[in-house]
Amino acid sequence: MPELKGLLTMPFRGPQWLLKLLAGGVIILIPVVNIMCLGYFAHCINCGQRGHRCLPEWWDWRDYAREGCIMLLIILIYVVAAALIVGLALNIPIAGTIFATLLFLAIILVIPMALANYALHYVFPDALMVIPVIRMIAAVAGV
Repeated sequence: MPELKGLLTMPFRGPQWLLKLLAGGVIILIPVVNIMCLGYFAHCINCGQRGHRCLPEWWDWRDYAREGCIMLLIILIYVVAAALIVGLALNIPIAGTIFATLLFLAIILVIPMALANYALHYVFPDALMVIPVIRMIAAVAGV
């Protein structure tokens, strides 16, 4: 597994890293257009998995928008599913509230790994396979 310091300093390496960060910083502030940042995030994960250790270029606007929409859909699926389960669980006093809180905490952990699992090969069903995603979280956590 790569060293944490190396992963955290990755955005500051490579040619024109400052321009790439600034471009992303500006794009994320623009409503609707900021969905491209999710696509860029997927591309960064995919490039990192292939061994690239610097930020990719901001050239593939259409691909970033398409991948961003897919990643937003993945997020919505997890959030809506959790909200439906929580809606049912809240009918049980006290235990339902505890369960709802734990479920939302779990979703906060699962969504980023589900997005990363999708971004590895750009296969939509990979993001929705909860058990492999949980295994990935356990592997990263060292459990």
